[in-house]
Amino acid sequence: MNDNITLGILVLFVLVQPVHAAEQKAAWQADFEKTVSAARKEGKVVVAIPPSSELRKQLETAFKTKFGIDVELVPAPGPANANRIASEQKAGARYFDALIVGTGTAVSLAHEGMLEPIEPHMILPEVKEPKNWWGGHIWEDNVSTKRFLYSFIAEVGTGGLWYNPSVAKAEELRSFDDFLHPKWKGRIGFSDPRVPGSGQSLWSFFWEIKGEDYLKKLVQQNLFLSRDLRQIADGLAKSKLAISIGVGYSQYEPFVKSELPVRQLPAP
Repeated sequence: MNDNITLGILVLFVLVQPVHAAEQKAAWQADFEKTVSAARKEGKVVVAIPPSSELRKQLETAFKTKFGIDVELVPAPGPANANRIASEQKAGARYFDALIVGTGTAVSLAHEGMLEPIEPHMILPEVKEPKNWWGGHIWEDNVSTKRFLYSFIAEVGTGGLWYNPSVAKAEELRSFDDFLHPKWKGRIGFSDPRVPGSGQSLWSFFWEIKGEDYLKKLVQQNLFLSRDLRQIADGLAKSKLAISIGVGYSQYEPFVKSELPVRQLPAP
């Protein structure tokens, strides 16, 4: 399947949607079954996903079990998948159906006209019902609809901040100001904020809560910048770095399972 990216996103979304509107079933079911049937004939759905073995395993099982559709998952950091999608589309190829990325990466593709609104592809009544969405209406991208794009992260801890307990103690890193201590100069890895991704999101977050002066001081710490998140994770696991910023669990998972010295930093 390669007509567009958003159809695959729709399928991802309906995986977790139970059917409640039984009285409307006849009206929408034909369209839904037609869509699933067409997907089966085309053979597979191609989805770009973050490098997470657990996510890959669950998506493959869910697609096959629920819809009888094969799914080809392409695991890579969001910017890497986005660059591939952009290059292929500029060359006239449309291989991917859907992608799972952060908002910064998605916005860059939307600005290039490489994404389509998802709302027109929604079929299930409960999915199309605005009251079931946060805020009482369906949030869309600000590029095509002029609606405000709202996104948030809700979790315990700070998924993008990690440290090596062999060279740093959690109590030494209780505030963002602690990152400016001279002892961490040259020991902080940062997902390159100059490109869309987790590093750019955290850089914007620091800008918002700490200000420009803080970022100037942080730069003076001789940050190890890289677009290869695995390189940063490897540096932390080998004690070459003491702190990493903008690298998530999916990159650290093999090191955690191998019981190497990498720990998620408690929320400062």
